[in-house]
Amino acid sequence: MNEKENRKWKIIIAVLAMLLIVGLVIYYKKRMANTNPGSGGSLNSKRPYIYENLIKGDKEAFISKIEDITNELGIGTPNALLAVMKLESGINPAIQNTSFPMANGYATGLIQFTPDTARSLGTTTDNLRVMSGVDQLDYVRKYFLPYKGKMKNFTDVYMVTFFPAVLGKPESTVIATSKISAASVARSNPVFDLNKDMQITIGEFKKAILSKIANYQSYQLA
Repeated sequence: MNEKENRKWKIIIAVLAMLLIVGLVIYYKKRMANTNPGSGGSLNSKRPYIYENLIKGDKEAFISKIEDITNELGIGTPNALLAVMKLESGINPAIQNTSFPMANGYATGLIQFTPDTARSLGTTTDNLRVMSGVDQLDYVRKYFLPYKGKMKNFTDVYMVTFFPAVLGKPESTVIATSKISAASVARSNPVFDLNKDMQITIGEFKKAILSKIANYQSYQLA
């Protein structure tokens, strides 16, 4: 190899090395932004996340997708979604609520999709039941996507799961609609009716769900 060719290869190697270094720096910065509070990313918490020990299957893939969904929805912390899933299903994608059968099946999966909700998302509870947790998260994302930017914390995320019609309303608001009476909501969810007056306010709902999570302040859930 003559001197001219030798110089050419040295330049090529130097350029490739520089590109590799730049790529590593970009990767590192993105990784830090997604895992450290106050680093410029939208996640405000870091691992270990709440209840991540309950995740079944490929934990790292599940956590990675949870982080992506959290960023997209603007929730702030993956702990919010994980806490909702824990209270709804124990973070078990296959679980069904056989204690309360519906006319067309059972609530199923990570956030207890009803048969009607599953159909509105383009699937069925039978299909959801046999999915991995990672695959089922695509439907969790699809369910929450219409509320992007409207959920500020864990209680908002849970309200979208429980009764989205009252999301963002004052805490004194009674949970009901023109078609669903306050009494029927209370009868179906007595654990949230703290004063047993046959109606559930948003304030009661928030107090009830936060009481189920030890040290919830430590996980940016309120």
